[in-house]
Amino acid sequence: MIEPKYDLQITPETHSFFEYKKVLVLDPNKNLRSTLKKIFFDFGVGLSNIEFFEGTFDEAVERMHEEQPEIVVSPLSFGEQSALEFFELHNQILPDRMTSAFFIISSNNSLSTASIALDHDIDGYVSEPFTKVGIGSIILNSLGPKISNSPFEREKEKVKTLVKQKNYAEAQEQAEQLFSMKDAKLEEVFYLLGLCALQQRNFKEALEYLDQALQTKPGHYKSLRAKAEALIKTSRWKETYEVNKKIIELYPLNPERIPELIKISVINKKYDDIFFFYDFFHKLEERSPVIQKHIAAGLALCGKFLFENENPEKGLEALNASARFSDGALEITRTIVMTLLNHEMFARAREILYDTPVELESSPDFKLIEFELLSRSTEHVKEALAIGLGLIQSDHGTFRVFDLVIKLSVQLKRKPNVIEDLINDACLKLPDDAETFRQYIK
Repeated sequence: MIEPKYDLQITPETHSFFEYKKVLVLDPNKNLRSTLKKIFFDFGVGLSNIEFFEGTFDEAVERMHEEQPEIVVSPLSFGEQSALEFFELHNQILPDRMTSAFFIISSNNSLSTASIALDHDIDGYVSEPFTKVGIGSIILNSLGPKISNSPFEREKEKVKTLVKQKNYAEAQEQAEQLFSMKDAKLEEVFYLLGLCALQQRNFKEALEYLDQALQTKPGHYKSLRAKAEALIKTSRWKETYEVNKKIIELYPLNPERIPELIKISVINKKYDDIFFFYDFFHKLEERSPVIQKHIAAGLALCGKFLFENENPEKGLEALNASARFSDGALEITRTIVMTLLNHEMFARAREILYDTPVELESSPDFKLIEFELLSRSTEHVKEALAIGLGLIQSDHGTFRVFDLVIKLSVQLKRKPNVIEDLINDACLKLPDDAETFRQYIK
């Protein structure tokens, strides 16, 4: 394939911005190296100032401290570490972001990578196909405001630095002065004022500023995200849901936000959203176990809701998906099993429970679920009783366990003195419920 002509306009301002900068590339992709070297050289970086680094995460951190490169290019993940850790370090080493830049490299053209860059105020990301024109355009477009070095952009960065330093009073004072600048972007000024108020927990003022930003530019991403945060802090869940819905409509979804979004959807009883997050997550090449667990928990609650609202077919679909995603998490398994038992689906509940990893089957949490399961079947009453007695003996006798064990003992016509001993034990260990247990004594 013949690459398009490399006709990016390299202005004197571009050359001046890059001329004395150091570039550190952490991506080991050898095919990308020659492309990046040509690009940065064309932009004005000296060849001796372009370094391609291969090593461990700790070695890369040490290298960044030693060289203090103004421009860093990093893969999204670096072993078990994330590029975000490098980005935070880069911010600490070079807090003046007008003269520095950070880029993420992704081996696939992933919208989720773009959203991560957007959420963390990273300058940009590059993805396949790795062409000179493509990467060069992304870098120039991302750094346009820094290269032009406009007065507004310089002062705006100073305000952002003050916010990071938690110097909110000075940040607010300097942000207000931005309104009078000739090249001011009003949505950015209102956003910064809203951010200052938000960080000081002045939520009413924050929302007023952020609404002004969104009136100026309705889709302004940072203002939408900050508004959602302010609404969460004030427990305005319906409005939070609507703002997040708009963000998802306008921008790529950041997988890191899925747990928060699931919580908001559940609170608003928008359970169909959980299927959307499940499908989205399922298509990702790299899946976080933490996010997967949140999705599994959301699907379990979704299934419970659907069963309670007379949609058992969709409810079972949600519970089955939750079981596949739960990875044996017993708190999720309990929700699934109890929902199925409450709707007389004993066989499926049993299948899901006994699909739990073997190493968890001796745990008290597993035994509590198993006790509930077997107590619902007339064929397994004796097994249930044995498990319940074992839980009591191992000091895991909750009210539910004692109550069911006493009832099962009556059902199996155990000796009256044995049942009475159980009731006395329950009263002793759960004194607040003693009156309830004494009612079993005839």
